[in-house]
Order: sequence, then structure tokens, then C-alpha cells
Amino acid sequence: MPTKVMPFDRAIGLIPSGATVAIGASSGVSLPDHTLAALGAAFRKAGRPGDLTLFFPINLGDMFGQKGLDHVANPGQLRCLIGGSYPSGPSNAEPPAIRRMIDAEAVLAYNLPIGALMALLSESAAKGPGVLTETGLGTFVDVQHGGGGMNERSRKTPILRRVTFDGSDYLFFPSRPIDIAIIRATTADERGNLTFEHEGALISPYTLAAAAKTNRGRVIAQVKRVRSSRAIDPREVRVPGYMVDAVVVAPDQMQATRTPYDPAISGQDWAAPGNLPPVNGAVERLLSRRVAGQLRSGEVVAVGYGVCTNVPTLLAQSREIDDVTFVIEQGSVGGIPLTGFQFGCSYNAQAYLDTRLAFDYLRGGGFDVALLSFLQIDAGGNLNVSSLPSRPHVTAGIGGFMDIVQNAPRLVFAGQLRGGGSDLDVGSDGLVIRTEGKHAKLVPTVDQVTVPGEVLRRNGRNVRIVTERCTFELRGDGLHLTEVVPGVDVRRQVLDLCAIPVTVDEPLAVMDAGLFRDAAAPLLGRAPAICR
Repeated sequence: MPTKVMPFDRAIGLIPSGATVAIGASSGVSLPDHTLAALGAAFRKAGRPGDLTLFFPINLGDMFGQKGLDHVANPGQLRCLIGGSYPSGPSNAEPPAIRRMIDAEAVLAYNLPIGALMALLSESAAKGPGVLTETGLGTFVDVQHGGGGMNERSRKTPILRRVTFDGSDYLFFPSRPIDIAIIRATTADERGNLTFEHEGALISPYTLAAAAKTNRGRVIAQVKRVRSSRAIDPREVRVPGYMVDAVVVAPDQMQATRTPYDPAISGQDWAAPGNLPPVNGAVERLLSRRVAGQLRSGEVVAVGYGVCTNVPTLLAQSREIDDVTFVIEQGSVGGIPLTGFQFGCSYNAQAYLDTRLAFDYLRGGGFDVALLSFLQIDAGGNLNVSSLPSRPHVTAGIGGFMDIVQNAPRLVFAGQLRGGGSDLDVGSDGLVIRTEGKHAKLVPTVDQVTVPGEVLRRNGRNVRIVTERCTFELRGDGLHLTEVVPGVDVRRQVLDLCAIPVTVDEPLAVMDAGLFRDAAAPLLGRAPAICR
């Protein structure tokens, strides 16, 4: 049998202009970056393939050396982008080239929920009609509010519909035929069988490949190495060779952002909690410890990108990490999720689930509580985590946020009370507030509705907003201040900084002052009145 291993330029030659190309990665995790680089280089050299539609449930690229989408941010190469998240980075960094293309109206671009896009891949593979879901109704994804369009051209050209079925409203995402799938693995044999032993996540490679093959399309797999078929355990093969048309080899492919290879990320080793990077910043540590106090032993916790990813690290330091199970949208179960821009995989994971399968559980709310970040919340309880108009590239977009929130039994949102230049510190006896941030986060109207207040409040579920100085609960009649950090002036340092009405509960709970000082003390269950 002839080998399927070939040079990058020959593999790129399989992609026709006008194709819909589905790509699996999560920022720098399992990113086929060398293949994307070759795709961009081919167009700059020969002007093809162009007019491409890229379909990527999770962002491609990380702004830290793996360019991802920026490789193909060439005028004329892209017609349309359909993604669950987009490249994001520090506020002081220049926006990625792909963001500048979107802002210049040079390409159609849509930001849609990861869960819906993953389900849509399955529908495309099975030649189903599409995905019907309540997730996104009343948000910027709703066709009545822009259809997830990231620029004016896109908002005028929606790719989904709002429909009524059996008396209820839904969003309908029609199936999209996939012409090319680009996936990444660790090892291939000469027949194209793929194993994923050094990958920190399985970003649905089989579903991507199936969506292309059932449409009589092609599959390109980037791998780290090639081995004989006799050296591969068939039980480890996640994508069989008959689904793969081309194998390209990149021995130096990165495992994750700023990580060439760490065996503790992919299950070949175990990372001692004491050797993990510390949680930097006294205020961030305090906020993360306060969030950790919302959890109870035995819970399954869905944790999203942002400050809440510090919670598992703190629980590892307090020797409570085995008392809860953390799950992340990319699919790793248990262990300690990586923080910051390396988010997407975990140290010491108990299991690695395919991302699409992980979302079945997340979308249905099978976990106990979700820990998520927020940018704004308004008087109607509407929440924004997807848009920062002044620096759009600071937020990746909606990602899996909508999917996780939709049916979560309990929700904890975390972030500082003010944004834009706060100068805060933590002493042994309390929070030190030197300068307040310029921007309120509790506002009359959010810049973009990521989740409507009516969704957050439905079924009477417990919804908390935890900040470095106080805790709010969202109830049927609005926001209630339920807890305050010792030493904080409730009127001057909380209520006067909120641009919306807040009801103060009586009696007002006060945070356990021990959270200021005892770094090794247990954290679970230390928040007052975890549930009403």
C-alpha cells in the first residue's frame, strides 16, 4: 500500500478554492499550525486556494508564537469564518491580523456557541438537517440581534434561523457540508491510522474527519511522528487510516501555548502540586479563594476560562483537589486545569474525553456548579462576557459559555467589581483599595447580551457574582448584596460604585477573615450560605 505521508505543499494541493475547511484545535492546544502556515504560504505564492470558508468550533492560534488563523489572513484567501472563539491576548498587544480583517469588513465572520458547532459537525457527518437549540435565544447570536455576526456585513447575512417548533422558539443551525478537515495527532502509520498520546485534548478529530468523508471530502492530518503500523496499538487509534487522505509531519509541533511537550499534560507523568506555577497577584488569589469557598466536597465543577481557573491550583495547595472533580469544555476530566492562555488542558487528568462528547454533558447541565468569569451585568440580569468594544481581542468571544450556562444547576460568576486600572492589594487584615477602576461592571445596559437575565433566573437556580470585595445574588427582583469582605465600606466602596440598584440583605454576611491569611487552610464550603 502506498504511504499517505507527503510534503505539506502536496497536501495543501488537495484543497480547492471555494472549499469549506473544518479545523480542530483550542488556541495553542492540538493546533495544526504548520499546516495553516503552509496553507497561507501557498496562497501568497500562487493565489490559491482562495475564497475559503473556515469552520472551527474553538479558536485557532494563541498570539504567543502559534499564529493559527493569522497565517491565512490574506486578502482574497478567506470568504467566511465560522468559529466558537477567536484569537485573544493581552490588552496591550496589537490585535491579531484576523481581527483587523474582520473589523475592516474584509471577511464574513460569525461567533457562535461551541456546543452548537460541535453538534453541527455530527449532523453534517450524518447528513442530518441541522441543530435545533434554545441556546442563544435573546442574545447577540439570535438572528433578531445580529445572528452572531462580528461585523456589519455578517449581521446582514445570517447563517442561522429563528424557528417555531411545537409551539416554542428555537435557533436552527443548518448543516454545512465539509469539503476538507484538518486535524492533528501525535503519531501516524503509513496507512494514516492516528494516535493522540501526546495531545493535551481531543478536539473531536474523528467527528471532523467523518464530516468531511461522508461529504466525499478530504482529511489532512498533521502529526509529530510516523511509525510502522506494527508499532501502533490499534486500541489507541482514534481516527482510522481509511478516513485520512494525507499525513504531514511536524516534529516540533507544540503541545499547548508556550509548551513544546509536558508529559503531565497528556497523562505520561504526574505533576506534584507543589511544583505548579503559583497564583500570581494578591487580589487574584483572594478572589479565587473566595470562589473556591463556594464549592462543596464531592461536586463536579465545570470551570471556564478566566480567573476561576486558579481555583483548582489553590485547592491543590490546600490538599483538597481530590475532593472535587473539575471538567473543562475541551474534555479533560479531573486534575488541575492550566491557567491563563494555556487553558484547554489539565495536569494529572483522570480522563480525556472527545470535546464533542464533553459538550453533550455540559450542554445538559449534568455537573453541580459552573465557575465562570464576567465582564458586565445589568439591571435586567443580562450578562456580557463576549464583548469589550474598546479592545475586542481581549475576549475570545462566547466559546462554550452559553452552552455551560443554559442548563447549569448552580452558577458562580467571578471578577473584580471595577475594571480599567484598579489599584488594589491585600494585607493580613483586609483589602486595601488605593484607586478604583474607571469602568463599572454593574451597568444599566450591557454592551452585548451573552446570556439573558431570564435564562439566568429560570427555575429559581442559585446565581452568584463573587468579586474581590463582596458577593451578589441574582434573584427574581434583581441583584442582592449578600456578603462583604471585612473592612469594606458598603456604601462608599460597593453601592456607590454600582450603576444599577442593588438590594442589601439583612443581616449582611461577612467573609471569614481567615481567607486573608491562612494560605494552607481548607477552602471548600467556607462561603456563607452556599445555597438559599
